[in-house]
Amino acid sequence: MLKYVVYSLLLHVAMPLNASDVLQRMETDVSGDLTADVEEYQWQEEKIALPDFSRGYDFASLEIIPSRGYDYWIDLNSIHIGSVDQVVRFLIKINSSSGAGNLFYQGINCRTGEYKQYAYGLDQNQPLKANSNQQWQPLSRQPGISVNQQLADNYFCDKLHIPFQRRTLINRIKYGKTTEDTEFD
Repeated sequence: MLKYVVYSLLLHVAMPLNASDVLQRMETDVSGDLTADVEEYQWQEEKIALPDFSRGYDFASLEIIPSRGYDYWIDLNSIHIGSVDQVVRFLIKINSSSGAGNLFYQGINCRTGEYKQYAYGLDQNQPLKANSNQQWQPLSRQPGISVNQQLADNYFCDKLHIPFQRRTLINRIKYGKTTEDTEFD
């Protein structure tokens, strides 16, 4: 007897409904404003303080093509991924062939494809100066033009526009892309 009850229930549930029944159920199930209970997501940048570099630097060379006569270095100690805003922040050093160098403390937002320069300096023995124009700028998508675009594409961000974990990001800088970190790349 139980077997027949189960078959009967399955048959009743599996029977197709006609379109008017489906529409009628949808209209009765969906009443009111669907977005009333959904909070709109607002991205908010974390408040940052300029990093303290008294602990020293751990510069690693970056491969930027074309180099245009410059050497690019990133301080591995400075790399930080915001826990709330997911912005990758870092110190980059750019040296000319004559030996002159500049430091930039920057952030790259993988999700929006933008970068921001927070501070700059001329000498790693001097404190950085806050940039007075801290605005998010789009990454250049012209091949070989933007250092920040190459950092995002080659080191920081996966194909889904999500930053790699810090350890993976540092390994990409030190050793290049590996098969272990290219699952979503």
